[in-house]
Amino acid sequence: MRDERDFVWIVGYNPGWVERFEQEKGSLLQVLQSDIRQIEHIGSTSVPGLAAKPIVDILMGLQQLVPTDDQICRLEQLDYVYEGQVLSIPEHYFLRKGMPRRFHLHIAQPGSPFWQRHILFRDFLRAHPQQAEEYISLKRSLATQFRHDRKTYAASKTPLIEAMLSKARAWQHQEF
Repeated sequence: MRDERDFVWIVGYNPGWVERFEQEKGSLLQVLQSDIRQIEHIGSTSVPGLAAKPIVDILMGLQQLVPTDDQICRLEQLDYVYEGQVLSIPEHYFLRKGMPRRFHLHIAQPGSPFWQRHILFRDFLRAHPQQAEEYISLKRSLATQFRHDRKTYAASKTPLIEAMLSKARAWQHQEF
């Protein structure tokens, strides 16, 4: 049975998202300590001024790619729910927290293609407000259309994200 609190909605930018990230980062560092190599704030909540789903996305790199049973247990103590690999991406493990959702925790190796894509996309949107506006316009439309279908919502963003990533790669090499 679908939880009615688990729907897609977009809200205006909240500067408190940065503080929520920093607080959660502190909690993660406390429970996982030296297991963590790197933690980044990604997704729309990491882009100043951008409307978003009010879910803070965290990208975390561990000393190894696959979280151990002990690490998963420690994350569950912080109320994370382990989902495992998602979308059959071998370099990505996923956990969520809260209902309605408050945090998405993505585990990947720093420097991996998954990691690089998310950091590049975040940095590109931060540097290009017009592109960010185009992205949020699509997200608002899709959130209305697929309010109760997270998978289709996410998949429907892919063509624009891929086009923007192409521009982001050119920008990264100073061609945009």
